[in-house]
This record gives sequence, C-alpha cells and structure tokens, in this order.
Amino acid sequence: MSTTVSSPLPIRDFVTRPNALFASAMLLFTIAFIGMDIAFFFPLVVVAPLFIYWSFRRPEIWISCVILFHAVILQRTEEITIWEVLYGIYFFGFIGFWIVDHLVARSTSILREPADLFLAGFLGVSFLSGIVALASGASMIHWFRELLTMATLLVFFPAREIFRTRKGIRFVVISFLLLTMGLAIKNIMGYGTESAAVKYYFQVVTSRQSTYTQFFAITTVLSFSFWIHRFEEHRFSAVAFVAFMVAAAALIATFYRAFWIGTLIAIFLLFFFLDRSKRTLALFGLVGSLLLGALGLWIFAGNLGGAIVSVIGSRFLSSGSPLDDISFTNRLVESEAAIAAFLRSPILGHGLGASIEYFSLLSKRTYESWYIHNGYLFLLFKVGIFGTLLFFGFFGNVLVRGWKIARDQGTLHDVVHLVRGTWAALTSLLIVAVTSNVFIERESLLVIPLASAFLMSLAESPAKRPTPGVT
Repeated sequence: MSTTVSSPLPIRDFVTRPNALFASAMLLFTIAFIGMDIAFFFPLVVVAPLFIYWSFRRPEIWISCVILFHAVILQRTEEITIWEVLYGIYFFGFIGFWIVDHLVARSTSILREPADLFLAGFLGVSFLSGIVALASGASMIHWFRELLTMATLLVFFPAREIFRTRKGIRFVVISFLLLTMGLAIKNIMGYGTESAAVKYYFQVVTSRQSTYTQFFAITTVLSFSFWIHRFEEHRFSAVAFVAFMVAAAALIATFYRAFWIGTLIAIFLLFFFLDRSKRTLALFGLVGSLLLGALGLWIFAGNLGGAIVSVIGSRFLSSGSPLDDISFTNRLVESEAAIAAFLRSPILGHGLGASIEYFSLLSKRTYESWYIHNGYLFLLFKVGIFGTLLFFGFFGNVLVRGWKIARDQGTLHDVVHLVRGTWAALTSLLIVAVTSNVFIERESLLVIPLASAFLMSLAESPAKRPTPGVT
C-alpha cells in the first residue's frame, strides 16, 4: 500500500511565519544587492524571497538547490563572491528555519542518535575554538570562513529526514548527477585546446589541486555500484555505465592521485559485497571501461592523447616512490610543522583560523598556511584531541551503522547499490585524508553529511526506511 510521508516543515498559517520569513528575506537580499552596488538586479530581490518561501516548504527542492549551487561557489578566490553571499543566506536561512520549526513549533528533538550528539559536539567545539584562535592573534576573517565551511555539516540533520522518502532520494540523486555530469563534461572538454593542456600540466608539476574532484570520485563509485548491482535492468545499467565513464574520465583529468587511489580502494571494497558471478562481471566491466576510455582518448584527443597518457602514467607511478616527488616531500615538511604546533596545544588545539609556518620546498620561502594537506593533522591542530575525537565519533558511528545496512540481506533491492557505494566511498576518505584534507574542503563537506544522512536515514529504525510507493 502506498504511504505518504508528511513534510518535515508543516506550515499551516500563511499569515504569521511565512510573512515574517518573506520580510526577513526581502531585507537581507536588499542589503546584499544594494550594498554590493548591483542594484540593477533588484527584480531578483522580489522574486528570490518568493522562491525561498516556496522551496523552504519543500525541503527536497531546497537541498537540490544547495547541491546545484556548488557549480558556482567552488571557484578558488580570496574574496567572498556574490554567489557565496547568496548561498550563505539561502543555506543558513533554511537551517535556522528548520531548527526553530523542530524545536519550537513541533517540539521534537533533533539529536536522536549518538552520531547526532558527536556531530553537534564537534560543531560546538569548532565554534568555541575561535576563542583560542583569536586570543592567539588569528584573523577573525579566517576563523569565520573556516567556521562557515565546517557549518555545512549541519545539512546532515534535514537531509536525514529528506532521505526517508523516495521523492527525497530521487531529488538528491538527480541533482547531484546533473551537477557532476555538467562539471565533468566541462573539465573533459577543457582538453580541447592547447592552453588547457598547459594549464592541466601546470597543475601536475606544481601540485595544484583542481576543484570538483570529490564529486567525480563519489559519482564514479556510486555509478559503478549501481551498474553492477542492477546490471539486469538494461535501461538503468546503461545510464549508470555512461555516468561511470564520464565521471571516471573527469576524475583522471584532475591529476589528483589521492582520489585516484581512494576511488580504486572504494571499488575494491565493493567486491566484498558481490558474489562470484558479480565479481567476474565487475572485472570485465573495469577492463572494458579502460579499453573504451583509451579508444575515446585516441579518437577525440589525437596526438594530445599520447601526451596526456604519459603525464597520467608518470603521475600515478610516482605514487610508488613518493620520496622522489618534491610535492610529497614538501607535504612532509608541512606535516612536521603541524605536529610541532599541535604538541604545543594538544587538547584544545589552536582554533579554526589559526595558521602554521614552514619553509616551502616549492616556493623556496617561509610559507604561512591555514590549510594542512593531512586531514588528521588539520583537525588535531585546529580543534585538538577533544574535537578530533568528537568528529570521528560521528564519522565512525556512521560507518559502523552503514556497514551493517550494507551487509543486511533485508536491505531493499533498489537502495542497496546506493548503500554499498556510499559506504565504500565514505570509507575510502579515511585513506584519502592522509594526503588530502577532505575534512575542510567544500566539496567533501557537502559529500560527507549527505552520504552520512542517507546511511543514517536507513539505520535509525526499519519502520523509517523508504518503502516502495512512498512519494
């Protein structure tokens, strides 16, 4: 029998709360637009609050917009862009509204699971760490930017409710797939010009990191899991295989070794859930995708294809001899500085916004950095042992619960591929974090709470799992 899950944001009175929301949004958007000297966008000030009100009543619309917003807010800039301002208003406006609605209007608890308590504790420690950082002379702007980035983890709470319906799952999957495919095609097409080839090669030799890599990695893993688990359903498996090929090609084109290795580990983990026939099929699929990829590169890239393969090969093979890689050696120097700084304040850390100094082997100068490539050292340096334990209390709880669901034979056929792919992708981040800080990058801080929310939406209780026919 078909059942309907009610909206987590029931708004019955059109006069009070909606009007207050409308007036508040109107004021914020007016200040944002006029204050940034782009008042010619004023018509949007009228339309945007109406859209905000409409989407706040439909959380699956809101979360889809949050996902798609990442197409324009992930550019590496030192200044805060107008897109970041708009995104911040939209994102935190809903989070605040959702919390007030649950605590005040509905009188329901938000923190229901151990993972919830760990995450709330970590975010609280992250906020309070600003006291330590500012007392040590850190920049308030850097503290605030890192705090806002960490606060993206708050999407976990509303997302968990959104994932309880078939409709919510579909909206998230489709919007994330649209985002990733669009960005992937854009990156791949970038190889069509010589200038782009020079740009990508520059990223390789200088250890520069391209954006969107985390999106490509998780889409590669999820689409492969979807393809192998639902191979018999030809229409779905064909779409999944195309998505796998596009995402994998875009991932390779980033030259990001850590995520190459992490993705291979995630795909390897998927084999633990497959029977013998599925494992054979998966191996044939991987070999076939490599051959198709090589053929496509030869057809579309021509002479440039050989150069690309050569650079990719040398980049990957250098993973086997990291001490010969100057970028890896430079990260060892960075890690030594981070460890020394951590030992000066091991319990509380130095706070978000704090920085370290070390002599960079790449730039040949003393370098001040707010970013640490090793994600574990980053957390220990910023929030100390206490905050790090809280974060991994949350992360570990999610992985344990996800593992049980992934192995449970009772998990529904049409979500088991997402469960296993999600768990494998999240687990691989523990390896990636050694050389790439997935605990502060914006892409990861969207992927981690969404993936965690999906697993926990199924883990809370069997009665809350999506069932066929839910709309």
